[in-house]
Amino acid sequence: MAYQSLNLGTEGDDGTGDSMRAGGDKINDNFSEIYTLLGTGTTLTTGMSATGSVVTLTAATVATSIAPSSSDGASLGTASLEWSDLYLADGGQILFGDDQDVTITHDADDGLVLKSTATADDNPFVLTIQTGETDIALNDVIGQIDFQAPDEGTGTDAVLVAAGIAAISEGDFSSSNNATKLSFKTAASEAASEKMSLSSAGLLTIADDLMIKDGGTIGVASTNDAITISSAGIVTLKDDLVIKDGGTIGATSAATAMTIASTGIVTFVDDIVIKDGGTIGVTSAATAMTISSGGIVTFVDDILIKDGGTIGTATDADSITIAAAGAVTLSQRSVHSGGITIADAGQIGSASDADAIAIASNGVVTFTQAPVFPDGSINIADLDIDGGTDIGEDIVDADLFVIDNGAGGTNRKVAASRIKSYAGGGGWTLIHTVAGSDASGTNDSIIDIEPTFSTTYDIYQIRVQDIKLVDGESAKDLKMHLKFDGAYKTGTDYTYWYEKIDHAATRTVVDDNNQDDIALGQFKENLNGIITVYNPLKAVGYPVIHFDFVVTNDATAQHSIVSGGAMYDGSLTSLSIQGIRFSTSGNGQLDDGTGIINVYGAPMA
Repeated sequence: MAYQSLNLGTEGDDGTGDSMRAGGDKINDNFSEIYTLLGTGTTLTTGMSATGSVVTLTAATVATSIAPSSSDGASLGTASLEWSDLYLADGGQILFGDDQDVTITHDADDGLVLKSTATADDNPFVLTIQTGETDIALNDVIGQIDFQAPDEGTGTDAVLVAAGIAAISEGDFSSSNNATKLSFKTAASEAASEKMSLSSAGLLTIADDLMIKDGGTIGVASTNDAITISSAGIVTLKDDLVIKDGGTIGATSAATAMTIASTGIVTFVDDIVIKDGGTIGVTSAATAMTISSGGIVTFVDDILIKDGGTIGTATDADSITIAAAGAVTLSQRSVHSGGITIADAGQIGSASDADAIAIASNGVVTFTQAPVFPDGSINIADLDIDGGTDIGEDIVDADLFVIDNGAGGTNRKVAASRIKSYAGGGGWTLIHTVAGSDASGTNDSIIDIEPTFSTTYDIYQIRVQDIKLVDGESAKDLKMHLKFDGAYKTGTDYTYWYEKIDHAATRTVVDDNNQDDIALGQFKENLNGIITVYNPLKAVGYPVIHFDFVVTNDATAQHSIVSGGAMYDGSLTSLSIQGIRFSTSGNGQLDDGTGIINVYGAPMA
């Protein structure tokens, strides 16, 4: 049925138009047709509605196409109103461009085909992956392609990323730098990890072996078979093998087995082995040297070495030295079954002391130097202590004594300071000593105390005596730092607390955290005190130390007594305290060679 128009006549009430009945019938027919097309015949069900300029379609069906009012004249969705899903039929396409020059086509049950219709020379299809990050730093991932099984895959490893390709920055991007490497990742029973990378400089790094086919070749553009590797692993070079001046050739366990100098001299770090009865020679004398299966070396002519040349063994390369004048020098004692006899008043010596030993005709032996005897070679009963000279002064820490180490052991020297510690140290054992500076004669701004903490002792005392600044230095703030993980920590992770009483009986309590050092107040003339370290090799908790100091500001005895504790609560690999550092504000110079620091250890039991 088609649209029926009402006949209105030529003029009003001229009797030429439709009757009211006929006109009403046409209107009913028109509405019936609309309700049939857009609904059930009695009710509209299209889901179509309109408000102002907005038309809303609910579950609309389009017979052929939806087109904008003009080319490039409309969008699907907005920045705030996005479409949900897009469904395309088998073989469906997405076409780009005014001439549809780039297409994405669905390959049913397989994937997608990306195609450019451009036919001009050197006009490839380009797929660009561009990050939105504007500040790219070292090791940032610029783009990545991952290969992964569906979440419905069997097993936990199956649904991890199995392989991937990532572009990773090799530094901070700038106007003059966009260095990037490609990282190739694969997995076995894991999330994919890097197995091969190609750097911005073209360096290809492979995590494991590089394998080619049996009999495969490696080469360059002009010689593609420069290197051939057989199925048995034999490597054949098509031309010369040239290495750099001083380069090496070796094996897995001896990478520098052979070195070739720029002059062509070949040096071997170990043996040269040739066949039984093999020869070594030159062009004019191919058999100059023959080595039998028994190791006997036969020369067809003289053996000549350079003036001052040596002959020796692997352990003693210069056992025999032959001077230009023919004099023979032995580096080791010569062994003669019948003994050695020298002329009356003859001498035995070394290159630097030719007459070290003189033997008179009557057998009296004279030494130019004090003889050194091996341990245990002199009986203690033969020592005449009564005939010695008295020391004539008080014994000091540096004086040495001779003891029998462990009773029946080796005679060893021991400093008086160790005997003092053993006799009156109250169970403390001296294990480490540090001078007030490095005793180098150069004034320093730090003192490092780095004893070797071990399980031998549970508690340690660091006793500091008479450390001071150089004359002329103004008073400086005294600071401490602790050493962990091989470095003295300077971050804001120190917490310390102490009570200080100065010369005027002024009491100050300090409790600070998040500090970059442990502050102990000012000093100049003298620093004396004790640092106690409890169980420095602890495995849990924060490392804690206790300290008691007397610090003197100047020669007028303006001193302070400081007593407190400190800990470091930063991130640590190991909780073991490895050292303590004294330093000063403003790089104040510590007087070299003054004062002493002794470290003692003691068990808790």
